[in-house]
Amino acid sequence: MSNVKKEQEVMSNAKKEQETMSNAKKEQEVDISIKEAKKILYLTPLHIRSLCRQGKIDAYQDESNRWHLKRSSVNEYASKRDEKKQNHDKRIENDSKQPNIRPTTQACRRIRQKVENDDKLTQEQQKLFLSRLKQYEIDYDKLYLERYTKK
Repeated sequence: MSNVKKEQEVMSNAKKEQETMSNAKKEQEVDISIKEAKKILYLTPLHIRSLCRQGKIDAYQDESNRWHLKRSSVNEYASKRDEKKQNHDKRIENDSKQPNIRPTTQACRRIRQKVENDDKLTQEQQKLFLSRLKQYEIDYDKLYLERYTKK
């Protein structure tokens, strides 16, 4: 008899789990309004409507032009956004630990290349401009290293 009771308990627990899972799925598929989405996403209604038009959030408009959003789509958008924000914060944190990265290096290379390929400038003008560019890089490096090596 005890085995039968255990089996019945297991079956009833399994049914309860299935019901809670199906209820959770139903909740996810429930349509919500812009006001409810606003509370979840912390965005303005205008921005939320824009996301719906772009197709980033599953939604539709009824006859009276009211938006109905899928709760699952809103939650998915919120989690993706939070994940992107965390990745961005990690990148910024990692970049601040590397003081040897110079953001002006590439810009200076482009300017140097344009000056060297400019036919309108004389040799003296090119030398003067390139020497000033080199001095700018040196000065910027000093400031950049001071800023990011201080504790």
